[in-house]
Amino acid sequence: MFCVWNDFPMKSRLLFCTLLLAFGETSASWGGTILTFDPGDAFSDGTAPPGGYGDRVASSPQGGFEYGGAADTPNVVIDYENWLYTAFSGPLDPSGQERSPGLLRGALTNGNGTITFTADPGFLVTLHSFYVIATPFTGGVDVGVEGLSVTGGIPDFSLTRFNAPTFTPIIPEVTGQVLTLTILSNVFVGIDNVDFSQSRAPETAVPEPSTLVVSSILFGIFGVVWSYKRMKQTVAA
Repeated sequence: MFCVWNDFPMKSRLLFCTLLLAFGETSASWGGTILTFDPGDAFSDGTAPPGGYGDRVASSPQGGFEYGGAADTPNVVIDYENWLYTAFSGPLDPSGQERSPGLLRGALTNGNGTITFTADPGFLVTLHSFYVIATPFTGGVDVGVEGLSVTGGIPDFSLTRFNAPTFTPIIPEVTGQVLTLTILSNVFVGIDNVDFSQSRAPETAVPEPSTLVVSSILFGIFGVVWSYKRMKQTVAA
């Protein structure tokens, strides 16, 4: 193969390498999804999040659910534990903008809730950011979140007790195949606008089928050119 490669002029070799590099990169890219928990027919106040919300999002709306962002995480599924949906009229966040009215809150059983993000084999999920608010019981005082963590990724992320009387942005930027967001509190804790995305795991990155086809065509073209050149040289000799 090395001898065959050397038979091509330098310009042809450079052109081939340029084309191969251009098409050799995987064409897959994803824009991410934001779980807004906006009110709608799919959500009922005081009930658990409907099954499938946030799973394999490829567009918005999808399956009767609305999403924010690019709505493009087709290789990620989400599981919720100990969360109830509530149509909550949110206060202003620090930027002065009112958050979307839908959010989750900790279940009354223990006040602890988890959200698990699972990417398909060969893919990774990144949890970029979300908003939390800790709402005290009537007549109580502002009590912060006891603990918050995102585990299963690089790096893991955790916060100890903190106050969140209004929607407070949390920016973990954690990446892994399976991420678990856990919130611990003795009071109602709301979460909203959960921003996550997916990517292909580097060690399993493979060319897209279209890339393989283009590469095969390029090799075929150069094979024909080389064969024609060798045949001319043989006839001339």
